[in-house]
This record gives sequence, structure tokens and C-alpha cells, in this order.
Amino acid sequence: MLGEEKEELIKNAKYIATPGKGILAADESTGTIGKRLSSINVENIESNRQALRELLFTSPNALSCLSGVILFEETLYQKTSDGKPFVEILEENNVIPGIKVDKGTVEIAGTNGETTTQGFDSLGARCQQYYKAGARFAKWRAVLKIGPNEPSELAIQQNAQGLARYAIICQENGLVPIVEPEVLTDGPHDIKKCAAVTETVLAAVYKALNDHHVLLEGTLLKPNMVTPGSDSLKEAPEVIAQYTVTALRRTVPPAVPGIVFLSGGQSEEEATQNLDAMNKLEVLKPWTLSFSFGRALQQSTLKTWAGKKANVRKAQEAFLSRCKANSEATLGKYSGGSAGGLASESLFVKGYKLRSRQSVESSEDLEDPKEQCTLLISTPELSDDPSCNSESDTDTIFRLHQNVGTTCIDIVGDNSRQDSGVCVVNVENLGGRQLVGAGEIRWIRHYCSSQRMLLMGEGDFSFSASLARAFGSATNMIATSLDSRGFLFRNYKKAIANIHELRVRGCIVLHGIDATEIANHCYLGAFKFDRIIFNFPHAGFCSDEPGESQRRRHQLLISLFLKNAKEMIEERGEIHVTHKSNRFFRDWNLRGLAAAVGLRLIQEVPFNFTDYRGYRTKYGFGGDNNFNCNPSKTYKFGLFPIMSP
Repeated sequence: MLGEEKEELIKNAKYIATPGKGILAADESTGTIGKRLSSINVENIESNRQALRELLFTSPNALSCLSGVILFEETLYQKTSDGKPFVEILEENNVIPGIKVDKGTVEIAGTNGETTTQGFDSLGARCQQYYKAGARFAKWRAVLKIGPNEPSELAIQQNAQGLARYAIICQENGLVPIVEPEVLTDGPHDIKKCAAVTETVLAAVYKALNDHHVLLEGTLLKPNMVTPGSDSLKEAPEVIAQYTVTALRRTVPPAVPGIVFLSGGQSEEEATQNLDAMNKLEVLKPWTLSFSFGRALQQSTLKTWAGKKANVRKAQEAFLSRCKANSEATLGKYSGGSAGGLASESLFVKGYKLRSRQSVESSEDLEDPKEQCTLLISTPELSDDPSCNSESDTDTIFRLHQNVGTTCIDIVGDNSRQDSGVCVVNVENLGGRQLVGAGEIRWIRHYCSSQRMLLMGEGDFSFSASLARAFGSATNMIATSLDSRGFLFRNYKKAIANIHELRVRGCIVLHGIDATEIANHCYLGAFKFDRIIFNFPHAGFCSDEPGESQRRRHQLLISLFLKNAKEMIEERGEIHVTHKSNRFFRDWNLRGLAAAVGLRLIQEVPFNFTDYRGYRTKYGFGGDNNFNCNPSKTYKFGLFPIMSP
């Protein structure tokens, strides 16, 4: 390549990676877009495909959030209804046209359904034609899956070499190559497995790119986010951000100007929140982190449009909303609120290859209802809650600093203003982790604003919200639930409002947290807390199960929780379990369970839910009814028999 050709590649790659902008992936093949159109009962014909593209490309103000649009070959040559080429529409709005150049995947012989990507026939000639038509970048998707023995070394190398060969051919013909090695989310694997596979794949890809002498400054990477498998419990955006950025820092050279994530079957809102969380991480990121979303930008737009001209304006408004949300997320400034019901819907398609899975929500979700005995490990308590207190919040900062391998990551939830007075309360060095609080110390019953608190098994988060209101902030708190955010939204009418209030007040909120495994959690396990609180733990219901069997299940839940929590409290910290104290519940023998794991009973005190304004107990299997928690006690356990206030 000549110097001028290199300069053009670098210039275009840098522009596409502009902070605050991203890519619309509108490159669905005729068959794929046909599936999208059939979901809204619209016929898959050229005029309807053109109408959808025109709706997107002519949306007022939306293109200002985009730096590039990936087109399918048909769309590259299409025009608006008044005869203006789509390419001209994009160029006039400072959006670079791109083109999908691969021709899909084909199975690799001798493997367990693993694939490589085809499309090298006449690729150079096609790239020359696409360049003449106005395209300045290209995309090629390689697909790898996680399984017991997958991805195989053969599949990794085949796809890495293919991506490198494609990339150099594109650059020789003036196109910036987007390198897309997608690790699919299908399967029950956890986030650690996804991280390990992603790192292995990316390392192989960049070795191959180097071997083929690809100009990295004139490329972009389009990877998957590091997430749990589709058949595994979800992780919070902060956790996904941590694992994803760590994997990238270990494998992607700083010469690459930008990383544009695929959405991988996440809902529109999940993809945006995860991207935002990555850009909020206060670590060195030598590349721009942005988006190259297809379904995660178009789904709510598509459903709003429904193929009707009368709906075009509303559909364009929906598209603008998602573009703005993701633009903010590339800057780490997304505050939520752009997502309606459509934006929260899962976009997972098996074989695309994703199926989004919420945590178990009812016996109807199980092939065998009896499985609910083991799947409902812990159960939420909680409540409907009065409207959020309008009193002004104390400005605070919560900062989690954690070492991950050689990478230091700060996860920041910031409700501060520059003019706020922030003071340190009980700050200790916890192996690189610090908690920063603000304002005067406030009490509510046994709890005060200077205590580092972990709350387990929350349902609609009304207990956590009650503490936060009493303290005036929640920067000392991490509140968790076993259930997914979607489950909470559908089952507890005040859950989302409570979660929002907690986050505004500075609380870290996590979902999909199993109380029996917290000591091994990737970042909860790194903390030491003054108080760990679990109200009304319950292991779920099974019809016709003998009472003795039920008791053993509940005892196992509490025993494992106490064993884990013991590893996470300060020397004089306490574990509080609030529990009904009559009949069947008394037989659970909390004192004995605690003693068996090396904890001693400090104190037991009557529990009155009216002490916690807005708190109401909730059934963990859903529904918004309250259960009667009287009589109940709070059992305080610790390493030493010290009376607490």
C-alpha cells in the first residue's frame, strides 16, 4: 500500500471510532431481514426492505449519533422514494457507508458443528466495486461456540486466519476492515469461561493479523461482550464491563483505534447499559469503546413501525432514542430512561445464536416443576413502597477498586457534584478496595450510615430503599437479588422505582446473586463488610414435599449462606438473618447452623417491619402480595460475642 492509501485507511478508522458515535449494522441478508419483517407481519419484498432502510437513514437527528452504517449489497445501491441514493444521504450527514462482504458460515469437517466463514471468491474484485459505489469500510463475521471441547484449536485458527486474510484484502482495496470474531453465548457456561475463550480467540486473531501484515491503525474490532451463557444466570453491567475490558486490555493492541461491540442477542437496554458501564470504568483504555448494533438499535423501531406509513414518525423517534442512548453510553454518560417495554425485550435467537434466559420465575418455566426445589435457592422479601422521598440527597461517591490479574479497575457510581462536600468515613485500605461515604452518621435500628453493608435476597428492594432514606444516601451499601431485573419488573410494581432511587443515592445494585456463593463472586468476594443482611431467607416451595425434607433444604440454604458470609465480614462485623420465629420456622435452628460454621450468636431481637418505613414482605415466587412476617426475630451472628447497638 502507498502512503496515501494508508493515510486514508487510518483517517476513516479513526473517524468511525469517534467518541459519542457508533455504527448502525443494517447489513442483514435478504433471508435475515425477512425474519425481522415476518415478526411484524410484513412481506419480505424489495420495496418493504427499502422502506425500512429509508426510515432509518432519514430519521431526523439520528445520524448525528452515528459514524458509520454497514449495508447489505442490495442496500448499497438502493435509493430513497424520491430517488436519492442511500449512500449520498449518509455522506451528507457525515456517516461513512460500509459493506458486509462475507457470505455466511460453513461447517468445518471433523468438528462438532463448528464453522468457518466463506466469501473469498472474487473478494478483491468485489471490494473494488464497493469502493467505487461509496463504501469505505467492510465487515466479516466469524463465529465460534463454547462447548465441552469447543472452540477447538482448529476452529480458532481457521477463523483467525480467515479474518486476517479478509482484512488484508480489504485494505489493499481501500476498505477499513472490521474484524468480527464472535464468541456465541449459547450454553450454560459462566462469565469466567466466556472471558477465557474470548481472550484465547482474540490473541489468535491478532497473531494472524500481524502475520498477514495488516495495518492495525486502519482496522476496527467488533467483538462480543463477555457475558454468561444464555442458560446461565445473568451478571450485572458492572461485572460484564469488568470482565470485558480486562479481556480486551490483555489482547487488543493499542494501535487499534476503536472497538465496536456487537449486541449478541441482548435486549436494547442491556446492550446500552453494558456499554455504558465499560466506559465508566476508570482504567486506561487505549481504544474507543463504541457500538455496532443491529437488532439492539432497530428492534423497538421495527415493532413501532409495523410496516405502516402512519407509524413512520413514531418509529423514527424510537430509533433516535436508541441512537442517543448508545451515543451517551460511548461516553459513560447514560443515565437510563430511554428504554420502554420494547427496549427491554430480549433479542436472543437460538442459532443466531442466542437465547436469553431470565432466572426461574415460576414452575411453568421448568420442564419438571420439581426442579424448582433446587433452582429457587433464595427468595426475596420485600415490598411496595411509598413514593420516593423528595428530600435532597447527600452528594456521595462509591468507588470499588479491584485488581484483576494485572489490571486495576475502578467501578464508580457517582451522585456527586463538584461543589459537594465529601468527607471520608471509616475508610480503610482493603487490599486495594475503598469505600467513601459522606455527611453525618445516621442510624435506623441496628444500622448506621458508616457501616459497609451487603444486602442479600432483595425482591423489590424496599428494605434497602428504607435504609437509604434513613441514611440520606446509600454509598455504604451493595444491594442484591437472586432474580433478574426483568423478573422484578414484572412481579413487583415498586421494584424499578426502588432500584432507581438506590442508584441515585449511590448504591451498587446487582442481580442474579446467589447467596450461597457470594464468597467466590468475582467482585463481591473481594470485600469485607461490617454488616451482611439476609431477611427471610427461603429455599422455595415444592408441592407435596414432606416437612422434614423442606426443613433440610431451608437449613442448607442458610448454612451455605452463613459459611460464605463468614468469609466476608470484618473482625467485628455481623451477619444478620431475620427469620420468622414460630412453629415450622423455629425448627430451622439458626443458632445451631451458625455454630456449625464457626459463628456465635451475638444477640436476637424482635423484628418489626414498621421500623423500616416503606418495607413490606413479598413472596419470592412472584406476585405483589405481602406475607405476614409476625412474629419474627433478627439473629445477629459474628466471630466474637460482642453486643451491638
